[in-house]
Amino acid sequence: LAGWKGPSGFSSRTTAEQVVLGDKIEGEGVSGKVAVVTGGNAGVGYETALALALGGAAAVVLACRDPVSGKEAVGRIYAELAARARVRGLDTKGEVESRDLAKTETGSAPDENETANSFVETKPKPEPLVCCLPIDLESFVSVGEFVVALNATLSEFLESTRVDLLIHNAGIMPAPCKTTMDGHERTAQVNFLAPFLLTRLLLPNLQQSPDGPDALNRSKQRHTTTTRVVFVSSAVHRFSYPGGVRFEERDFSETNRSAKTKTKTKKNHDPVKAYGESKLCLVLLARMLAVVFSTSSSAETNCAQTSKNAVHFHSLHPGAVGAVLPDVDYESFQKNGGYHVNCELRKPSAHALDVALGRKTVRHAIQETNPY
Repeated sequence: LAGWKGPSGFSSRTTAEQVVLGDKIEGEGVSGKVAVVTGGNAGVGYETALALALGGAAAVVLACRDPVSGKEAVGRIYAELAARARVRGLDTKGEVESRDLAKTETGSAPDENETANSFVETKPKPEPLVCCLPIDLESFVSVGEFVVALNATLSEFLESTRVDLLIHNAGIMPAPCKTTMDGHERTAQVNFLAPFLLTRLLLPNLQQSPDGPDALNRSKQRHTTTTRVVFVSSAVHRFSYPGGVRFEERDFSETNRSAKTKTKTKKNHDPVKAYGESKLCLVLLARMLAVVFSTSSSAETNCAQTSKNAVHFHSLHPGAVGAVLPDVDYESFQKNGGYHVNCELRKPSAHALDVALGRKTVRHAIQETNPY
């Protein structure tokens, strides 16, 4: 809250745009990358999507429940991009005119080649693709439909379905107990199970090599072979139920829970603890998936099967707006599976470090989303 900067140079007051600019200074940043941001139509999600677009991403896809709000957000992003482009053009023109005026006052004529080159250097970059696709995390079917629509959109506009950044920002705050159409408690499904399913369905996109036959023509500068999945968790993950995760009381489907048991479960529902439980699951997911995919990547490397990208997983407390962006070059984000606060690596709760609980969480997620 005090705004003190850590080793990364970022603090709780850092904005998303500052993260992107700092990232570009250190390395290639988000330039030329394709990003998917759930809940990108408002709040932290919108600022994240806007910063990615301003940072030079080739495409930013807003996955939103409300398509009307999503389209409005897309319009605001394009308007901001146009405004920034106009400002850059005016600044460049002013610098050139001032330099020419100085030369005239000293008796030397302006260099036509120098003036022309100045404008060539500041030639506007291609406008990124920014679009909104509908998704309802309360429905597993909707998640699957989103993936189909995403692949069609990327194939049409970018000639590739590769995804570099998947940011799970959407979620619900503490709320009364409610059952989704898939038979799960709503907080658990929206904040945990649906993001897991979306990640699983997009793994082929995340693992797609940038140098493959359908490499993205608009983004030839994408040299990195590491893609990233970011789960926006919360410091509230420390305040889950005793024991961490109540697996036996999460499924409200008719085949698995009697009416009597469901009634009892709803009475025991604590909105804040249920929210903390869902965010704890995200920290556990990031840690466990990082281990699984780092192990599989090593095995593929030993077998000389290196056509797939490495996928890194991170969880974080959103903090200020800027803290949601996964900085691809700073040292803290080289910690695959790490939990981050304001772009700094932090130690999560004891439950989040429980390997047995993490394995059980992943098995539970696979079991509940497997039919899809």
